[in-house]
Amino acid sequence: MRILQIHNSYKQAGGEDIVVEEEARLLIAKGNEVHQVIKSNDEIGSLKSKIDLLFSTHYNHAASREIKQILRDIKPDIVHVHNFFPLFSPSIFDAINHEGVPSILTLHNYRLIHPNGLLLHRGKIDERGLVSSAYGCIKDKVYRDSYIQTTVVAHMIEHHRRKGTWDKVTRFIALSSFAKSKFVEWGLPQERISIKPNFIGKEHSREPLPFNQRKDFVYIGRVSEEKGIAQLVNYWRENQTQTLHIIGEGPLDVDLMNQTSAAPNIIWHGKQSRSDTIKYLRKSKALIFPSICYENFPMTILEAFGNGIPVLTNSIGSHGAIVEHQTNGLHFDLNDTETISKAISLAADPSVNERLSTQAYEDYNLQFSSEKNHDRMLSIYMNAIESKASAH
Repeated sequence: MRILQIHNSYKQAGGEDIVVEEEARLLIAKGNEVHQVIKSNDEIGSLKSKIDLLFSTHYNHAASREIKQILRDIKPDIVHVHNFFPLFSPSIFDAINHEGVPSILTLHNYRLIHPNGLLLHRGKIDERGLVSSAYGCIKDKVYRDSYIQTTVVAHMIEHHRRKGTWDKVTRFIALSSFAKSKFVEWGLPQERISIKPNFIGKEHSREPLPFNQRKDFVYIGRVSEEKGIAQLVNYWRENQTQTLHIIGEGPLDVDLMNQTSAAPNIIWHGKQSRSDTIKYLRKSKALIFPSICYENFPMTILEAFGNGIPVLTNSIGSHGAIVEHQTNGLHFDLNDTETISKAISLAADPSVNERLSTQAYEDYNLQFSSEKNHDRMLSIYMNAIESKASAH
């Protein structure tokens, strides 16, 4: 099968970028032909490019023409779009539809619904885009704390909602049943949304180390408001004697490092390579995942499961469902220190930890391996191709 992947990558590489890379590698290994068109937010540097973006985020005519020509040159069997924001814009779906090629859009975030893509504002879940217009978010500057940028993205959302752009997408991929429910609530037809979780390859997975070879706890991720890291650090500094390793960087890292400079049991490692990050993960008792937003399908949780590491998480959104309490991890309430302390205490218990560890690794093999993912992906592709053919 000839597949065209389209993706707008981020300045700081994140889970979506890893998914695109992993899926391409998997598809090629299985004998498929994969072509990629990738733009990077690193291209947004000059003042002119930033001003141009204000007028092209909702509809980029140049990107639409570019994709149309690429489709004519490559003649793919299917186009898989991972992220169109902001450099491609939803205009590319007009080009794909015009050329009669079936299309897939993976719903990695909530950008179709909410200007900041998180359904979060000032540390609280914000579902205004689900029940009313995204324009209602402008007054609160929910995207980059900017009236102008929030207006631009809200206009993109509402323009394409009215225009019927999403009717031109053959199939959507939601990463979890929770995420699918939110997009159906917003208005996408449930019969065109398939659920396919993320995955990690075997090269990033190994049988778990025995409990006596693992120590401490680890946080892996962006150091930013939506991740709940500020609350976790404040809790840890006040209530814990266990050691917490923090891997990642972000807008809150300097402030939080200063606040914890006198806490010897909070160790900051900054950004690490993926291989080094997994080494830290494998040697830990558990991954702490305190996110306060509706995550879709975090790669760090998969990496934990793939190495038999239990996950302790805030029990909301998709991550609250992926991590099953007392099965492959433990739930806590980030606003209730007793529940966090109980979860950490249980995870430090050898018998509890080994039971959770065994199940986490089993869940990876049964549900989140590359083999399982490839089968699901090809099934979705074939379904989209057949659906597009029958529509003609």
